[in-house]
Amino acid sequence: MVLRLGLVGCGKWSNVVINEIYKNRNFELKYVVCRNDNKVFSDSIKIYRKVEEMINSKNLDCLYVASSPKVNIEVINLLIYHNLPVILEKPITDSYKSIINLTSIIKKHKIQTIPNLSNIFSECANVIDDFIKKNHNKIKKIIIIEGGRGPFRKNINPVWDWGFHSLSLVFKLFKKDHISEFKYKEIKQKSISGKGLVSRFNFKINNLISVKIITGNLFHTKKRFFKIILSNKEFLICDFVKHEVYINNILVHKNLQTPLESLLNNFENIIRKADYFLSNELLDISCKTIRILDKFNKC
Repeated sequence: MVLRLGLVGCGKWSNVVINEIYKNRNFELKYVVCRNDNKVFSDSIKIYRKVEEMINSKNLDCLYVASSPKVNIEVINLLIYHNLPVILEKPITDSYKSIINLTSIIKKHKIQTIPNLSNIFSECANVIDDFIKKNHNKIKKIIIIEGGRGPFRKNINPVWDWGFHSLSLVFKLFKKDHISEFKYKEIKQKSISGKGLVSRFNFKINNLISVKIITGNLFHTKKRFFKIILSNKEFLICDFVKHEVYINNILVHKNLQTPLESLLNNFENIIRKADYFLSNELLDISCKTIRILDKFNKC
């Protein structure tokens, strides 16, 4: 049976989401919540102005919320009374306090909630995970570079837009390890129709593995690199833009599907099996990530 899906949001990212939903045979896009009168959709899709109106239609099997943290909270509060599996775009909330409260509601009412942590849903993450397991005692350094040209948002450190992906992946890959307190330094700051910033974050894993994350919104091109250096100087590089993994400069993997395809396939699987393990794991990772980011809420 095809799962009837409702989409909340009609911004730029929603177009990418819609294209992936159309390609997936397990989902049918039935409704969209959109407040943009100029947005055009297929005649087969019913448009709502309010989330509550769409959920009350009772002709849905699941939801995808491609909007802001404020809307994520609104949707979860509605799902207390209309329990539907839901995908939430990152960041789920904009503070550690609010995600703790939201996670408590989600677990109490058993709402299957999947945060879209895209690096984790990339096939590349599995290759990195295997490499780490084989070489855990040899890992000397991890360098992560993640950023682009924008977005420029007032009073929000760009680590919320870019660093969320890399930090969540670190918490996934090293979930049993101890991660030290972060050291933070601004590398570059500039005003471009808003606040522009490139920052460096340093921390250690088990007091042995040095990790450096450089992230910001002043890069000339989009960059999403994850590099692991071993004590014998061998290394792995993952390019999350091209979805390719190299070991010692030799291509060893290229994704067969996009992270969104993988996300939707996982979502379909947990709905069919009524599985809460992945939901709880990703919520816990999101909490750990936002606990760090909460300290860097402003540029």
